[in-house]
Amino acid sequence: MSSLMLVCSVCGAANGLSMLRCAPCGESLVTDMPVEPLYKPERLKKLQRRVMLKYAVGGVTVLSVLGGAGYLIYERGVKSFSTLHTIANPRYVT
Repeated sequence: MSSLMLVCSVCGAANGLSMLRCAPCGESLVTDMPVEPLYKPERLKKLQRRVMLKYAVGGVTVLSVLGGAGYLIYERGVKSFSTLHTIANPRYVT
């Protein structure tokens, strides 16, 4: 038997955690007690802003790195192409 049990508020009998009704008396074990949220709304907004900022900075960083790499590849390709073009067609040398 599990050490965690639900106690009926009417008869005091111990019931399993998966029970919805008390076994001896049939009373509902589900309460309408308000549940306090894990994060308060102000704290949640602050966390959401922090996560959004983190992803925005990460996205800008990734785009910058990819853009820089793309530019370097482009520059290298253009220089390689112009060098090959000059070697293949010497009359186009400027």
